[in-house]
Amino acid sequence: MFQCNKWGANSTCKFDITEALAKSFLEPKRAMIKPLAECAKCNEDSNTCEDCECGKDGCTMPRHECEEKCLPSGPRYTCDWHETHPKCTEAADGKMSKDQCTNECKPAVYAKCNYSDNTCVKCTPGADDRDCIYLDSYCKTAKEEGRCEQETLSGLWRSIAANIPYIHGEFDIQFRSGKMFIQDYTTMKEAMEVGDIKKTGNAERGGVIFEVMNWKADPKIWPHT
Repeated sequence: MFQCNKWGANSTCKFDITEALAKSFLEPKRAMIKPLAECAKCNEDSNTCEDCECGKDGCTMPRHECEEKCLPSGPRYTCDWHETHPKCTEAADGKMSKDQCTNECKPAVYAKCNYSDNTCVKCTPGADDRDCIYLDSYCKTAKEEGRCEQETLSGLWRSIAANIPYIHGEFDIQFRSGKMFIQDYTTMKEAMEVGDIKKTGNAERGGVIFEVMNWKADPKIWPHT
């Protein structure tokens, strides 16, 4: 450890460490060091371990020890998920009281979006309903984020020409003010109005069925008409 004095004769160096220098070197390192063991306290109402600062307010157990000791008094239960309908069974290694197990040991509830009115409806997963693939909690989150709403014909859409015989091309389609515009991105032509749009129905997953009225597209812009 040393300090160099660039203003002294021949840039002399000092090898004695001042207190200020030691602190400047050690304090950042101390901030990076984490405790060897995180501590936790047992919440006896829920029989769960809650993180706490080691050594304060009765916080003395490492988390792994808390997980082993924070158990309900009396009979302990575990949920048997192998049954068609999950059920609680008493077990020596159980982590829950009977009431806790009853509240948690329930069949999963599935739901899917009803795009017509932005709601979640209960459903049963299986071959009869291919859209029923998410839990009710996921559907509620999707609804809150606006992902259960019916699509609207607005905004910019990008598509790739991939019809056989394949013609390399990329097209931007925009819906605005009740009209449809197309731009051939490959040739960098300006977007041109191709007709009026009319919604004719709703498709799966919130899609929109529509037709274009008063079509006036240049065949060179849209060769698949």
